[in-house]
Amino acid sequence: MVKNLERLIYEISLKMRLLKAIQTINDESGLSEREVLLLELIGSQKGMSISDIGKYFPGLAISTISGDISQLWKKRELVTKGINPDNERARVIELSDKGYKLLNDVEKKQAERFSILLKGLNVKGENRKILEQIIQDALLFIEEKLASLNSSNSE
Repeated sequence: MVKNLERLIYEISLKMRLLKAIQTINDESGLSEREVLLLELIGSQKGMSISDIGKYFPGLAISTISGDISQLWKKRELVTKGINPDNERARVIELSDKGYKLLNDVEKKQAERFSILLKGLNVKGENRKILEQIIQDALLFIEEKLASLNSSNSE
């Protein structure tokens, strides 16, 4: 029986999450998945306000995000809080040196998992170029979907 594509994507996602869980067993950071995601988001944007971050988490209260950021700032020293030069009442959240180091470690572990996936896919030559284009198209679609969700959340 042939499995449908959605089921196959689910199964590969599950296996990748299991690989991640195995990699993080000895992870001493003790960060939750959401905290890691916050660090990745802040690192990718080179500084954000709490309200900017909130746009990426439409189902999460700003107070929860603010609490998470405070933990990353006060207890873990992974982010810094600065003053927004365009609005002195607003704070800009950026990664600290320690945050960048931890994010670098996270990215190395992700690269290891993605390498395993790519070896498993065994895509070469012209098929690799086709897969790259499919993934680029999917990323654009997902970015548009996120932007749509973000804009409807801020209304």
